[in-house]
Amino acid sequence: MTRKPFKMNMLHVGNKPLTWQRAKTLLINEEGIHHDCAVKPKAGEACLFQSRSINSKLDFGCNQYRFLLKGSGKNEILGIYKRYYQLKDHESCGRKTISSFQRHVYSLISAEECSDQPPAYLVHYSGDSSCYRDTSHGNCKSKGTPYFPTSKECMEEITGDEGFTAKEMYRKLHTKHSNKNDQLRMPTDRPKSKKQCENVKYNQKKAKKIARDEAFNTIEFPVQSDSFKRKFEFYPDLVLRFANESLLTEAKDIIKESCLHPELAQVVSYDTTFLIGDLYVSSLVCRNIKLEGDPIFPVAFLVHERKHMRCHKEFFLDI
Repeated sequence: MTRKPFKMNMLHVGNKPLTWQRAKTLLINEEGIHHDCAVKPKAGEACLFQSRSINSKLDFGCNQYRFLLKGSGKNEILGIYKRYYQLKDHESCGRKTISSFQRHVYSLISAEECSDQPPAYLVHYSGDSSCYRDTSHGNCKSKGTPYFPTSKECMEEITGDEGFTAKEMYRKLHTKHSNKNDQLRMPTDRPKSKKQCENVKYNQKKAKKIARDEAFNTIEFPVQSDSFKRKFEFYPDLVLRFANESLLTEAKDIIKESCLHPELAQVVSYDTTFLIGDLYVSSLVCRNIKLEGDPIFPVAFLVHERKHMRCHKEFFLDI
């Protein structure tokens, strides 16, 4: 079935840049605000856009045009903020632009400063829209395939549900937007392919993993610092034991003093409840009875892959 082209009620405001006053008049009129941006609007058209999420507030750019930001300005008296965009030159690989077709985006300064909800934008197109040519992505093997960036709202939906596989998420999002009342939605509001979902899920997992450089840095830091007491085991299970030598000596002196003077109450606590990714972190803390208020300070840490008693016994024997 051929999908119908996306349509929305556009504002016909002329093919010349708007004045600050007219832009504000259109902005404060909350009627006609769209949560989806228009597809390839013509010059002289404008629309009021407001994203559903604060993180995807600039999704007005997912209109199948390729514009580049060239600057911004504001009118303090009227409280209007303006962004200037020009069409990217399809024959250039850099940031060269074409000034014959432009996009001006207006918003209220007070709305930009508000972090509770995304601001409303007045998006106006002016110039000659016929100069645009569809181009493929620079890394695309098929140069005849037009490139349309996926909206951040869609990317948030993919990354938000970690319990779904890439195949399940692709099917879920396409099923969500396949009902009859949603046939006119933007094609950028759904993943392009299952491969895109796989790439997003892969990068999401990769960001949470400890990189090889990070593992080497963990080992190299205590090696270069004599103040650290450390021990690393990678087989049969990953176990990292480390402590600052001066804090460890201080803790031992404080505990000995508490034993000699029972009136100086001491509490040594060992907590094994912290879980970071695939690893557990157990921390040993005690009270500093030499300071007013008996503040608690960390003594040593154990990073372990499994909750085996052997790990904890060796940890205490080592320190």
